[in-house]
Amino acid sequence: MFLMLGPCPYAIAMLSVPAVRWVTRAELLPGLVRSRKMIERDFHRDLSLDRLAQIAETSPYHFQRLFKVTFGESPRTLQTRLRFEHAYSSLQKGASVTDACFRSGFSSLASFSRNFKHRFGVPPSKLA
Repeated sequence: MFLMLGPCPYAIAMLSVPAVRWVTRAELLPGLVRSRKMIERDFHRDLSLDRLAQIAETSPYHFQRLFKVTFGESPRTLQTRLRFEHAYSSLQKGASVTDACFRSGFSSLASFSRNFKHRFGVPPSKLA
């Protein structure tokens, strides 16, 4: 009798890393995952591409290319998306627009409000 298991999540993740050799993929994936976790944990901070690349143990150019191919979005796009999601959630919980803006890591209230409206279709003041 055979036990049918689903595909291994780690192996599936390794398939998304753009490298010819499986060993290279296995070397690159942990660093990419560490850098992604850092972005997810510290999205509200300014994170330099150099620092993220250092965590992934690659050059900044190579890191940015690998990250985008592996995860489907650039490190900056991921960080911005997480910031907007946090701000949206904060506004729904009753935070002021200014609080939501700065606690999510944005540095300009005007830019935040403009981009928030573009992204969600309503100004942040409608949710506050």
